[in-house]
Amino acid sequence: MARDQGPDVVLNPQQMNILIPTVSPESVEALVFDLGGVLLDVQLQRTLRAFEALDIRGLGAAEVIDGNRACFRDLELGLITQEEFAEAVRRTFPAVAAIPDEQLLEAWNAMLMPFDVQRVELLRELGKRCPVYLLSNTNLPHRIRFRESFRERFGGSFDELFVRCFYSDELHLRKPDPEIYRSVARQIAFDGTLYQHNTYEKHLKNELKAFVLEGKADVYTEKEIHFETLNQLLQYIKEHHRRYLNCKRNIDDDIHYILTVCYQVFQGLFQLCRKNGIADYAYAVM
Repeated sequence: MARDQGPDVVLNPQQMNILIPTVSPESVEALVFDLGGVLLDVQLQRTLRAFEALDIRGLGAAEVIDGNRACFRDLELGLITQEEFAEAVRRTFPAVAAIPDEQLLEAWNAMLMPFDVQRVELLRELGKRCPVYLLSNTNLPHRIRFRESFRERFGGSFDELFVRCFYSDELHLRKPDPEIYRSVARQIAFDGTLYQHNTYEKHLKNELKAFVLEGKADVYTEKEIHFETLNQLLQYIKEHHRRYLNCKRNIDDDIHYILTVCYQVFQGLFQLCRKNGIADYAYAVM
């Protein structure tokens, strides 16, 4: 989100004194956009006024945007659910103890303005020329609202405008923490040039194919893990993927990771299908 400057100020790129370095179009290999104040205008005073109408008084912009109040910071970091957020607001501001979740979330979402047609069209055009990503400090109530707003106005999914969206509450990191930028860089595998990345992927594919065809896959066969539930299997996938994203990559380690995880996932699904019936887990392999 971007900082609001006044009672009726809508933040947009023209109002931000940003120095953008000159680069040639040919040198741009990917674009990473922010959301609030860039693609979607944010009018923070609308939320502050909505909170005041509910009898939450004296709340400042810094407490919301900079996360100086724990309830706002924790929501943006994905440490609490939207229901827990509403409860935290009621605890922090006793005057709204009787206000239901829906009204508090409506006031919280009041800052979000409609999407601008020209910016959406520009984003679509840029997406035809190079990979486009999103990195945003945001939260689940806002995401539900702006996705709904986009769908009503343009049809389709907002997230599909990008190769991938990175949201602070899903990463459990928020800007300006340097780690969020490092994490995103690792996840889009952009440590080198796009040419270097594509060359690496091609090399990995050929090496992996040769490894399997030569009968070497069993080298990486590990003892079967017994999964009692599908959720345990999904947690296994998430944990190994998280570790993978935080490791330096090379061909041998990537082959090891792919074969090990694929083996455990397929044998795990086979176990669960035998134990509980194929129908219960058919969606997991679709």
